[in-house]
Amino acid sequence: MRNKYAVIFTTLNALFCLRVLGQALVAFLDVPFLPPMKAWMSGLMPYPILLPCQLLIIMLLTKVCFDCLRGRGFALQAKPGLAKFMHVFGLIYISATILRFLIFGLSIPVAFHLVLAAFVLTYAHFQKRLCCERC
Repeated sequence: MRNKYAVIFTTLNALFCLRVLGQALVAFLDVPFLPPMKAWMSGLMPYPILLPCQLLIIMLLTKVCFDCLRGRGFALQAKPGLAKFMHVFGLIYISATILRFLIFGLSIPVAFHLVLAAFVLTYAHFQKRLCCERC
């Protein structure tokens, strides 16, 4: 079970890393083959604040990936309360992202909020499975 989740977590994390890298390439190197900076931004948070937040998210997702790949660590400890919270949070997050998609259409930020919401919901499911195994 753990290996299946490790693949899913690592794939979603890699996708998010590519998004952050792409945006950084445009912001700092003005790479012409990628969409302009305006396409990467939702306008809610200035890039100097957004980038450190994205890097923090990557660190957290990477910790989950490594714990899952190693078979031990904080992310693999069964926590029923965390499973419940992540499930509710994930449902609210994906619902808000889908609503944003319906109102504003598909954009780079919307697509990658879907990726992050998928990670949250997958981790919630993983936690539920861990809790069931330990019962």
